[in-house]
Amino acid sequence: NPNRIVANQFELIVRSIQPAELTQLQHNFNSIKDFGFTNYFDSQRFSTFDRIDGLPAFALYKGDYESCLKQMLLGVFRREKSHTKDRKANLLKLWGNWSACLNQTDIKTEQKVFELLLRNNASSAKTQYQEPFRQALELLPFEELLMMLSAFQAYLWNQLVSDYIQSKVSNSACFKTRSGILAFPPPKIDLANELSLPGEGEVYSSEFRQLLDQILNHLQLPPNCTQTTPLKKATMNSYLRPITIIPTDFSIVDIQDDDLAPNQTKLKAKLSFNLPKGAYGTMLVKRLTVRSRF
Repeated sequence: NPNRIVANQFELIVRSIQPAELTQLQHNFNSIKDFGFTNYFDSQRFSTFDRIDGLPAFALYKGDYESCLKQMLLGVFRREKSHTKDRKANLLKLWGNWSACLNQTDIKTEQKVFELLLRNNASSAKTQYQEPFRQALELLPFEELLMMLSAFQAYLWNQLVSDYIQSKVSNSACFKTRSGILAFPPPKIDLANELSLPGEGEVYSSEFRQLLDQILNHLQLPPNCTQTTPLKKATMNSYLRPITIIPTDFSIVDIQDDDLAPNQTKLKAKLSFNLPKGAYGTMLVKRLTVRSRF
């Protein structure tokens, strides 16, 4: 039962370490062990992020339900099989010709969506008439809709925390992720303990409200849009998440030559640590290996 999970135990190998990086690695290890690391959501949460269109929920909260539906239904993931990618590419070419789309798919969810759009004579030209596309979104599996909203929440929370950190310090260590640039603060910085994820029931101080409004404005989304949802089937509920996590039983051992790089002077190290439910081990590794001046 996932609800009974208290913590997750991690054991992993970090490879391709340059000998010159050991000092920074040890320094970062001591910092994480004593002061923790920023509890960002990692890229696993953002598999639907498109480098051009962003997350499907961006279009959802703009009222562009057609674009949201298209991205949810036909967005391509890196690990998808080639025949699936080809099928989606073909449907994208046929988009708007719902009878042709129906003839090209045997996926039940897609069939239901195209049947609804055909019945309603939904047209991409009728940009002001988005209701059929919103109704079609409701036909998607609940889990997929929930994941879409969760990704949007996580994205906003990450950006909110990163902007908050950069407003507090001038020497944060920034690193690039699939969905944007995030900042790690230097140790011993006094930050808020926890922060609400955007959603129904969200509670923010004026400082965080201003930062969130700036993020939404940058995304061309209306203020306070996170407190409602255009969908009937799934909602985005707020909850508190710790900003900083301190791992327990954290150790680095067995630093030795990297056997997968035998002709290069590179090292590997074994990490072990425990994190509370919801924290990302991959984010700890990012903090451990980031180059910083603190």
